[in-house]
Amino acid sequence: MAIKKSVLYSSLRASCDELRGSMDASQYKDYVLILLFVKYVTDKYKADPRSLIFVPKDGSFDAMVKAKGTKDIGDRINKIIGKLAEENDLKGVIDVADFNDDTKLGKGKDMVDRLTNLIAIFENPQLDFSRNKAGGDDLLGDAYEYLMKHFATESGKSKGQFYTPSEVSTVMARVIGVSNAKSKDTTLYDPTCGSGSLLLKAVDQSPVGLTIYGQEKDNATVALAKMNMILHDQPTADIHQDNTISTPFFKNNDGTLKTFDYVVANPPFSTKSWSNGIDPLDDKYKRFELGIPPAKNGDYAFFLHILKSLKSTGTGAVILPHGVLFRGNAEADIRRNIIKRGYIKGVIGLPTNLFFGTGIPACIIIIDKEQASSRKGIFMINASKGFVKDGNKNRLRQQDIQKIVETFNNLLEIEHYSRMVPVSEIEENDYNLNLPRYISSGDKEDVQDIEAHLRGGIPNADIDEFSEYWELFAELRDKLFVQNSKDGYSNSKYKAEEIAEVVSNHEEFKDYRTATKSVVDSWVLHTKEVLNNLEPGFNPKEVIVGLSDDLLNKVSGVKLIDKYDIYQILMTYWAEVFQDDLYIITQDGWKVDIRDVLYESGKNKGKPKKGEWTSDLLPKKIAICEYFKNEQKEISKLNNTIEDLNSRMDQLVEEHSGDEGVMEEVKSDAGNVTLKNVREWLKEFEDDPNLTEEVEIINSYLEMDKEMKTLKKELKSKEKELDDRLLSKYKKLTEEEIKQLVIDNKWIKTIEGRIMEEVDRIPTKLSNRIRELITRYTDTLPEIEGEVKKFEYKVHLHLQKMGFLDKKDLFQITTLYRISENINDDTDIANDIARNKYRNIFSSEFGDLMKELQDLNSSHVFTRRFKKLLVEIEESYKMFFQFYDKTIDSFYGWSQEEFEPKKQYLLGLLVKSIYVSGVEILKIFKGALDIEHGYIKQFQETRNKLFIHSLDPKGFNVKIELDSPLNTDGSIHCRLINYEDKNTETETGELFPFLDLYRFFEYLEENKQEIKDFLNSLSKDE
Repeated sequence: MAIKKSVLYSSLRASCDELRGSMDASQYKDYVLILLFVKYVTDKYKADPRSLIFVPKDGSFDAMVKAKGTKDIGDRINKIIGKLAEENDLKGVIDVADFNDDTKLGKGKDMVDRLTNLIAIFENPQLDFSRNKAGGDDLLGDAYEYLMKHFATESGKSKGQFYTPSEVSTVMARVIGVSNAKSKDTTLYDPTCGSGSLLLKAVDQSPVGLTIYGQEKDNATVALAKMNMILHDQPTADIHQDNTISTPFFKNNDGTLKTFDYVVANPPFSTKSWSNGIDPLDDKYKRFELGIPPAKNGDYAFFLHILKSLKSTGTGAVILPHGVLFRGNAEADIRRNIIKRGYIKGVIGLPTNLFFGTGIPACIIIIDKEQASSRKGIFMINASKGFVKDGNKNRLRQQDIQKIVETFNNLLEIEHYSRMVPVSEIEENDYNLNLPRYISSGDKEDVQDIEAHLRGGIPNADIDEFSEYWELFAELRDKLFVQNSKDGYSNSKYKAEEIAEVVSNHEEFKDYRTATKSVVDSWVLHTKEVLNNLEPGFNPKEVIVGLSDDLLNKVSGVKLIDKYDIYQILMTYWAEVFQDDLYIITQDGWKVDIRDVLYESGKNKGKPKKGEWTSDLLPKKIAICEYFKNEQKEISKLNNTIEDLNSRMDQLVEEHSGDEGVMEEVKSDAGNVTLKNVREWLKEFEDDPNLTEEVEIINSYLEMDKEMKTLKKELKSKEKELDDRLLSKYKKLTEEEIKQLVIDNKWIKTIEGRIMEEVDRIPTKLSNRIRELITRYTDTLPEIEGEVKKFEYKVHLHLQKMGFLDKKDLFQITTLYRISENINDDTDIANDIARNKYRNIFSSEFGDLMKELQDLNSSHVFTRRFKKLLVEIEESYKMFFQFYDKTIDSFYGWSQEEFEPKKQYLLGLLVKSIYVSGVEILKIFKGALDIEHGYIKQFQETRNKLFIHSLDPKGFNVKIELDSPLNTDGSIHCRLINYEDKNTETETGELFPFLDLYRFFEYLEENKQEIKDFLNSLSKDE
């Protein structure tokens, strides 16, 4: 059976997990890749003894399997690998890791278990490489790259340098023109080859193959590259270890540098020690004739080495940090000389955070010596926005790769993305190649129209932005908008919430969808023909390239959709499902792959589950939908019945749980109802005449449980019957039936459905933007301000009802202080009134106010200041109630004797709390009167006239003089209370009974107009 890429990947992840914690992630490769390599070459050798790698019995993976569980397993693995290396001239390549190192793999049983588990992972029957056919080796090579990426990700920045993301490698390989190679003798070189991924991606683009050369400074990474070449069926690749700048390995007989047809490279960014071992002023290879790079930045050192290593007809691509395009001084001189000679064909700006060694943005510089003398411009692409977030890194999507490659190879000029920049323009910019100088970002600011905010209407300029829609849907624009009375503005004929339905149901869009569907149908027709003709041995990657290219060509003429978005839909499905299916077919043909379902964890991990089977190529649900619809409907109906019954049982338990519920008595310590407890309870209390209702509940539960068992038994029987019939059907399926189910019902149905979903999002995009404009300009600023005025007036009324003050009604607080006269008679009554009745009045008023606030806020678009105001008001009310409750709590726990002497103080404190909170709310609302303490500070009796002083820190003192005989004798009794010190009470006059205070505020209420008039007549200076 063919190997699924997903199975291989999961095995590699599992092997890394076995090593996690015992060593640094950068060292995983020293163990996992070697085991992968040994397993691969062993399987290939068993299938074909003429394989390039000779595998002796005592140097095979089978020998490792025999070593599982042995005490000296580490030493035995070392000897097995050593034997394989010795027989195939791989010393120093595959024997670099010590499998007997107890500092990394643990001691004693720990090492035995870890290595045994590692071997067992690769022993998985689904990982049999012996039957790999055409394209099969690519599967393993891709898995190698997957694992290299895993190492780079796990290792962090400093240890991810040996891996270039495969997506970037693919771009480089496809833009340097290796597809034009005429013979395998065409040479390809990477002076900083790392693990070899760039070289292999480039070779993969050549129809005839290439001769590979690579050099890498790090010895361990060279070993990775050599293994990678063997796994990718490139065993003759010439890879050497040494410093490329100081000691280049590849030279001609006369000592000059060897030159190559193609060069790809991802040198270390901005290395500081590039000149170690050489004298740049006297370089014997004459690499620095165009200028000497800065002593502490080697980016151009590698670039100049690549230039010197290219034939006069050669092309190359190199990844460098974005700074090489614009940095000054020595680098500016080098850049000027390179541009003047016409060596740079193009520059591709990449997104930030793509690489594992750095987060800075990078670029690909494409070199072309052959056309250098006639070059009049440099083709630039700003691809910095095309990526997807992948963990803590960014990654190019397939659509991003395709767009870059297609744009560059065809020199397509796309607004805000790419253009051919004349050398003369670059010269005017002092040979600065910074991409934003030549390609604008295209980001548009969402401009707000002040006139529309003031007077209403939607600016026609905003509507005109949808010109590409109106070109197709001319009637739709007239259906949606009507000219406003002001020139340059329109009104919507519909409410914002109606727009989506109007747009999606419009005839013009329906016609557009039909036309687009016919284009997709033409691709589907061709795709079905290609897939129906597939025979074992085909190359899956060639198939997907052909199908994706055809899809791009078909949809490129469809307006309003991005052809690369459609392309990505196909490539996403390729990664999820399609590629695994094609690898199965290329190796096994059009046969249904029936296999056991394995345990994924626990003691039986990796073992088959009894009676359970599955199929990767033809999932059960597809065949069931085709052949057993009615049976599946019965099972679904039965599942729904079970679910409903389960809900009723849960409801019964919930209703009769709790302190006095019978179901609480039959729960286990874990809080679950158990049948054992239910039966024991029934046995004990069934005949108790006092528990008739409880017995009935328990019996109801048992009846439902009995019904549940019957239903589940029936369900299991029907599922088993369907599964047996399905398995029987699978075994009888013909090749034509399998093709129809897999191609039509699995592949095409999914891909076509996703494409049409993308098409159906087009009216949604238009609707959302139009709805946004309608909402933005519906409520004009004057209308909003009018609503705010109304709102402020309503708040004013509420504050009056609650007794709080505003700027002009400074003493209008009577209703807040109308506590029952009974407060003098009984402490409990006082508590009840204060805590319940009085507080409920506040809560009710506050609730009404906040409801109006929220209703107003939800129906209109208010400013941030207004919304912040709502929060502050609510917080202030919360503060008031906290203060209020704390004050009332002081009453509790006092005897009558304790209460009486302190009654007046407490009541005064209560009055203070109400007054302070009220003024605080007013301060928030009005923002005009900054009263910090704003409570009645003094009551004084002077010549039967009342003077009330209200503090204002800004000096706004209000003095009111009124003739007010509040008592029968025409006098008023006051007490000045020091609120800061509970023990100090200063009397001014006679005792001030609370009833008099009540009458005093009542008087103020009755005479409020007179008070208002008096206040208005006062100046601030008074």
